[in-house]
Amino acid sequence: MLVMNGQHTEFNRLLGLGNELLQQRQGLVNVPLRLPQATLDDKQQSALTKTERELALSRLKGEEKERVRLGYAADDLGFVGDPYQEARQRYISNALEAWRNNEVN
Repeated sequence: MLVMNGQHTEFNRLLGLGNELLQQRQGLVNVPLRLPQATLDDKQQSALTKTERELALSRLKGEEKERVRLGYAADDLGFVGDPYQEARQRYISNALEAWRNNEVN
């Protein structure tokens, strides 16, 4: 361990120089290697969002899958943010209870 008589100052200086060198080298490497991506229109963004949701749902099972699906449906209906929190929760609870009833039958 370093003795606290000034050697720690030199050690910190060397670490700082090393970090600075690494940052400079990373700056040289961070050259874009791909073409800039086009801005998606609403239809394209919607399709991308849909596939991301489907992927997330495919990893879930049972009631948890249905709860997440209902959350997505609530988002699509505009039940987003604090003013809609109660309506969102009621929507999800009612639909989830209906899902449970259908699962039992």
